[in-house]
Amino acid sequence: MPEISHLDLMWAKKILRPSLLISFFCLLVSFATMAQLPSDIQTQVNKNFPKPIQKSPNASGIERYGNYDVNLYTGVPNISIPLYTVESGPIKLPISLNYHSSGIKYTDQASWAGLGWSVIAGGQITRQIQKMPDNLYFLTGSNDYMVDNYCIGNTVTDKYNWLYKKNSANAGVDREADIFSYSMPGKSGKFYLRQNGQAPYLFPEAPINLAVGASLSFFDITDENGVRYRFGKNSANLNFTENTTTTGAGGSSVSGITAWYLVEVFAPNSDDKVEITYQPLGNQSLVDIEHNVTVIDQCNSTSPSLLPCRSGTYIQQEVNTSSFSTSLGIDEIRYKTGKVKFIINTSKRSDLTGLNALDRIEIYSKIGTEYTLIKSYQLTKSYFSGVSRLKLDELIEKDGANTIINKQSFSYHTNSFSWDQATKSRRRDWFGFYNGKPNSSLIPFQTIQYQPNTATAVSNIDIGGGNRESDTTYLKEGMLKRITHPTKGYTEFFYEPHKYVDGSVTKYGGGLRIKRITNTTGSSVYSKEYKYGEGETGTGIKNFTQSLFYFATESESRATCQSVGCSRRERVRMFYSNSAIGAGYDDSPVVYLKVSEYENINGTNGKILYEFDNNTHIPDLFMTVPYSNKTHRNSSSWERGKLTKKTVKNAAGTDVSQTVIAYTKLKSQNIAVSQAVIQFIDDGYIPPFNSTCIDENGTSVDLMTYQIRKLEQQTGAYVENSRIESIINPTGALTTTTLKTYDPTYLQLTQEEVWVSSNPEVVVTRYRYPFQVINPATTYTGYPNILKQLTLRNILKPIEQYTLIQNLNGTNAQVVGGQLTYFKASGTYYLPDIMYFLELASPLAVASFTPLTISGSSAVTRDTRYQARLIFSTYDTRGNITGFNQSDSQSNSFIWAYDGAYPIAEVKNATAAQIAYTSFETNEKGGWTYSGPETVLRWTEARTGRNAYNLSGGAISRTVTGASTSNKFKLSFWAKVSTGTQSWTFLGATETLTTTWKLVERDVTSTSLSISGTNVLVDEIRIHPPGSEMNTYTYIPGIGQWSQLDAKNHAVIYNYDRLGRLETILNNDGHILSHYEYNFIK
Repeated sequence: MPEISHLDLMWAKKILRPSLLISFFCLLVSFATMAQLPSDIQTQVNKNFPKPIQKSPNASGIERYGNYDVNLYTGVPNISIPLYTVESGPIKLPISLNYHSSGIKYTDQASWAGLGWSVIAGGQITRQIQKMPDNLYFLTGSNDYMVDNYCIGNTVTDKYNWLYKKNSANAGVDREADIFSYSMPGKSGKFYLRQNGQAPYLFPEAPINLAVGASLSFFDITDENGVRYRFGKNSANLNFTENTTTTGAGGSSVSGITAWYLVEVFAPNSDDKVEITYQPLGNQSLVDIEHNVTVIDQCNSTSPSLLPCRSGTYIQQEVNTSSFSTSLGIDEIRYKTGKVKFIINTSKRSDLTGLNALDRIEIYSKIGTEYTLIKSYQLTKSYFSGVSRLKLDELIEKDGANTIINKQSFSYHTNSFSWDQATKSRRRDWFGFYNGKPNSSLIPFQTIQYQPNTATAVSNIDIGGGNRESDTTYLKEGMLKRITHPTKGYTEFFYEPHKYVDGSVTKYGGGLRIKRITNTTGSSVYSKEYKYGEGETGTGIKNFTQSLFYFATESESRATCQSVGCSRRERVRMFYSNSAIGAGYDDSPVVYLKVSEYENINGTNGKILYEFDNNTHIPDLFMTVPYSNKTHRNSSSWERGKLTKKTVKNAAGTDVSQTVIAYTKLKSQNIAVSQAVIQFIDDGYIPPFNSTCIDENGTSVDLMTYQIRKLEQQTGAYVENSRIESIINPTGALTTTTLKTYDPTYLQLTQEEVWVSSNPEVVVTRYRYPFQVINPATTYTGYPNILKQLTLRNILKPIEQYTLIQNLNGTNAQVVGGQLTYFKASGTYYLPDIMYFLELASPLAVASFTPLTISGSSAVTRDTRYQARLIFSTYDTRGNITGFNQSDSQSNSFIWAYDGAYPIAEVKNATAAQIAYTSFETNEKGGWTYSGPETVLRWTEARTGRNAYNLSGGAISRTVTGASTSNKFKLSFWAKVSTGTQSWTFLGATETLTTTWKLVERDVTSTSLSISGTNVLVDEIRIHPPGSEMNTYTYIPGIGQWSQLDAKNHAVIYNYDRLGRLETILNNDGHILSHYEYNFIK
């Protein structure tokens, strides 16, 4: 759900001069109506220049605490504390400490971070096993979804149907597909695996590719940017999966892999990757109870030998269920410039005695092969009393020297629980929360009809006795109440129970929602309060069905004797309570279609009203196999919770701005994904029959012996197709309308139309992708094959976009600009080659414009007005850009180091082959040749960074292609000696060296260059052709830029504090240019 800020209200209030805003929008549109002139083209070219150099560091802003988003649809706040973001090229892997605040269920166990807390880093694929793991039978079988519960009188079909159902009811046959869920940075969803080699079935649909390894050993998910995520077995054949054994009533058990952990992330067009390994935390066992009641009645016997009937039997049982798993926790995350290490406590936990807890998270910077600790997070923990669950008390941030620099502490509504016992309690509500009721059974009290035998009257009997209603008294126990920040300010969370209507009765239950979040800093208090439901009544929508909380099954038991026609029939009904073991809800049990947000509670700033799903609840569909407790949920959770309207009101209740959003559903379908079969009659050959059919041998049998049901799942993807934003004032409204169109298969934006209410013209931008101009099934050569490879790798980025202006009714469409990017193969990567820009003297009728097209297997056509203006000439073997130029201008080049993570040199007017540079910080030599080791100096002794080179270890050489007396290359470096003073002659000139760095510059006229000497330290050695300019850089990986040297070798040095924030900027002479103090650190 969107983050709500006081800026929304401030912006709405400041609409004092709407005429200025209208003029501004009109000005934008008027610019868009002009064709792209040469000056406009150059501006666009400049915007697309490769810019791999990190920006110079700036002073860090004051760190803001207490800013927590709220999922207004469910009422659950996103309490997340960012710790660090792993970055490697285009890969970003955030690490955070998150708290789930919907309430603590009786069976909830604490993670390795503490009860309610979880460390989010990486991702996983999990599954809910249905009957048996898919890889044991389901995926090798073939479900026939045409088989049903009818006998159609066709001998061949009836025989086949009977045999199919009979075999399917066998314990060793699995027709039920497991339910898989995936989560990774920025994405989550569910899927079913399909039989007969069909692609996995995603719900919701998403622009990802999902590949499955043999025997489910791994999963690969490739996102729309071509980034590939590997789960399970990594490239080194190490398995990081979690196995679970679940034992149900009667002692039957199912074992299988239930989690595949994210182990690798691969960039699509570079060698950037992230590797994640895991460590065993121990064995975890979750024990729970179920209750069942068996009622046998309606006895009908034709023989005294089969009497007495079992009617009158009433059996209530309490049985144990358990789940046993091998738990893993992250061990290390490795990437080019560092690693993150997760350290567990050496001793086992007191609450889950087989497991270890997380002690701290350490973050390291890497240069070469050396890792340096830059900071860590210590998790201080204790235990809740009573049920002894692990409790997180503090998050302590330390620097690389293990000195405490920040601390956040956590307090809870209670430090104990009212729960009567650690496990197996019967005192719980429908949703699993403790309710304190003195239940003897988890089966709710109910009255059922009972008929001992078919000749007696029907009467009523009572079964069960459990009170499963919610008691809000206990819901806040153990819940996070306050976070105290390093500033000594704090955030408090105020909860209230969900409220919903069941039939005509208003009820409370289903956990907690947030009522108010208050931030206190000194004497300043800032609050946000949330009021839910239509008219702020607090009432939400019931998002569950009671049938999922307890079950009833029915079957027939038949017996026979030796005499012909001798038989007995009985009805057997079983009533079950639900268990914590097994599938649970993936949504909040209560949701809200309208929510109001107030700032500072009193409403003096007005409020923001949010509306979801056009104020209409989208329910799930449920399918039940007749006479059984097998219930399938055709989930619509992916369809719910879409923001459709946001209205900002002032204190008087008047609308000051409004946003209305509409969506369209693409790739919509509803198919059979699974099949469930149960045996209703234990011996269907004993008459009398309910209905007669034939078995595989042609023998008469009771049709109701087996019951079958195909189970369906709907899917699709909702995309925003319109957004109307209105700024309202007493004289009218300024409205901006945006319409969007998407590709129905790849789900990518293909057209965007924008118009402002004050202007009669529409600005339209069209986007074209490789998948629009090629057919993935066709064999291509040349450039079309490049586009095919981009599509097959799921790199769904536009290769062409052009802008046109048209009337509101779509007439008079004219193209005013565009750009087109060609790609090329570079090793195993596909990288930008040439950027073309549409150069027009005047707007062009859209019918006269030719977008990129492919004809045949190799021919490419583009509009003749496209001109090549930007050429990406060279890349290194890692996929980094090393050279580019404008078609009519100078070349520009880069040199990369730090394992290809950072550019260390940027050169104007030179090609990559003409330049060399190193500061000796890493094992890359930047185009130079030398055999000696880099010399590690104290942090302040190197000219830049921390390394230099001692020429006593060997000469530094390079072949300077193109150097001559008429083409003098520029060589420069800094030199000094460790002690004393020393004369040193180099390239015909003598330098007097001291312990202070001295800039040495020479013109190089020979193609052979060698720099040698004894006890001479050199640093920042660079060479480039005449007429070019070189800037160079060093870095502290994981922190930022360390130094810059400009074309004149003038240096700027950046120093950082213990938190990695910019502290001091020094100039070439070591003088302070700027200094920053962050006084709020405690």
